[in-house]
Amino acid sequence: MRFNEFCKAKVASAGTEGQSSIDSFFTTTGVHVYSQGHPRQKAITEAILQDLIISCNLPMSLVDNPHFRHFMSVLMTNIDQ
Repeated sequence: MRFNEFCKAKVASAGTEGQSSIDSFFTTTGVHVYSQGHPRQKAITEAILQDLIISCNLPMSLVDNPHFRHFMSVLMTNIDQ
């Protein structure tokens, strides 16, 4: 499956300087909105990866874009831009 291959490649390239991890996006003042194991966090992360990054062929850097961050803050008012 493409998603599983993507996840393996993501783990292999973790720590690449200059690019934020998708997990770091979902924090406010250093506190996770949802824990990494929380079902909602898993659903959000999987939807962004599968639907936007993989299916729409968008770059991983999308999560660093201020407009994407604003969009997410509108959807989820507890996310800090």
